[in-house]
Amino acid sequence: PDSNLWFGNATGDLICYNWKLKSYHTYPLMHAGKKINANITALMFDRAHRFWICTSSGLFLFDQKNHTFKSVFLSKEMANEPYISAICEDKQYVWLGTNRGLMRLSGSSPDSWEVVDGYEQRNNIQPRRVLSWLAGKDGTVYIGYANGFGVISTGEEHISSFYTAKDGLCNDHVSCNAEEQY
Repeated sequence: PDSNLWFGNATGDLICYNWKLKSYHTYPLMHAGKKINANITALMFDRAHRFWICTSSGLFLFDQKNHTFKSVFLSKEMANEPYISAICEDKQYVWLGTNRGLMRLSGSSPDSWEVVDGYEQRNNIQPRRVLSWLAGKDGTVYIGYANGFGVISTGEEHISSFYTAKDGLCNDHVSCNAEEQY
């Protein structure tokens, strides 16, 4: 492969495996001159070539050229519970999973992002931890929760369907999902 393999660990280290050089390089998660010992929970490269780092201490962008991390401020409420558990991108937005539910980011730069949350509350669903995301080929967003499964239909601004074991799920813990793309 021509690309690198990236992964994170439970102590705040971002690790890169360079296939060409057959070597590893570790980038400690640093912010304001201090090492952040946070669990790195998810990684994503988006269409704008930004490298998103989700952690138990919040959301960061990693600049691969300068090897620096930038903290992404989401909201005052997130300062109390900064855990970002999952991330995905659909055709318009970056979606985040937190311990309190869904968040959506729109805009072109960290300084001008609009943050939308409260999806669960607007649909009379108790806030819950997001474990997984999938942006389907048709634009539908599928959300795996620690206790349920949600769907945001294409073009909708709300959770259009929500399922639990009471609705027929064999288990409420939806930790991953995938769409066949043959």
